[in-house]
Formats: sequence, C-alpha cells, structure tokens
Amino acid sequence: MNTAAPLSAPAAPAGLLHMRRTALGVRLLVAWAALALVALPAALLMSPDFLALVALRVPGLEHRTVDPTPATRSLAAAALLPVLLVSWFGLWQVWQLFGGYARGEVFTTAAALRLRRLALVLMSLCLVKPLTGALMSVALTFNSPPGQRLLAVGLSSDDYLTLLMGAVLLAIASVMREAVRLAAENAEFV
Repeated sequence: MNTAAPLSAPAAPAGLLHMRRTALGVRLLVAWAALALVALPAALLMSPDFLALVALRVPGLEHRTVDPTPATRSLAAAALLPVLLVSWFGLWQVWQLFGGYARGEVFTTAAALRLRRLALVLMSLCLVKPLTGALMSVALTFNSPPGQRLLAVGLSSDDYLTLLMGAVLLAIASVMREAVRLAAENAEFV
C-alpha cells in the first residue's frame, strides 16, 4: 500500500470540466441579460424613439401615437419595475445555480431550492407580464385626453409556454429534492 501523498491534485473529471465551461457560458448569458434589463428603463427615460417602439408592442397602442414627454417616459419606466424585479430574481437564481454546478454541486438541496425558485419565477411571470402590460398601457396614455386613455390587458401563447416550462421545472426540482433526501438517507445506512 502506498501511503505517500500525491505531489499534485488529481485532474478534474472530463464531465466536471464540461460542466464548468457550460456554467461559465450560462453565467455570461445571465450577466448580459441582467445588463439588458437595466438598460430597458434607462432607454425609456432617455429615448423618445425607444418609447415609440415599446408602444408598438403594448396591446391597444399598435396604431396610436404616444406623447413622449418626460413624465410619460418616467411612468413607462416605472411600469416595467414589477417584471424587472421578478426577472432579476430569476436571473439571480440561475446565476447561483450554475455557480454551484461549476463547483460540482449538482444534486444538492441548494440546487433543488434554486431550481424550485426559478420555476416559481417563471410561473409568476405569467401574472406579472400582463400586469406590466396593463401598467404600461396606462402610463403611455396617461397624458391623453379623456376618452383616449387606455387600460389594456393582454395574454399570449408565450405566457402559457412560460407557465408550462415553470411547471416542468417545478416538477424536476421536486424530484431532485426527493433524490437528494433519499441519497442522504441511504448514506446513513452505509
């Protein structure tokens, strides 16, 4: 039996190296998405042209001209806050999840919890996105004369798909949490 300590640390398995590269790529995408989300309200505040583009995507405003006053731009930026906050929390969960994956922490209680939180974020976006759209329609028509103000609520197939993906992730997170529990229970018997 060789009792000598190795001179260098053993090389990481190929699967872990692949996971680390994947985690780095995902985390770069998350950082880019977080910056893009920060840029949205800033662009609304600074650019009347961007406000006009956003108005085209709001149900009921597709064929209307929006008055790009500073107050309208401020209200529009504020209307984005609910969806931005939920999205940032979701991005934080993905950032933490893949940080753990990069460290080799795959089947852990923390990973299952982050996956569960991400699932709940996706499912809650199905409510928050229509709310944000409604707030945006009010913000963009706030300065319009009476009778031309608008409160529009829209749902899309994207909302349904987001709900479905959230439900799938929630089920996976539940299975993963149960697997972690069973593995810990089995380890106690050995």
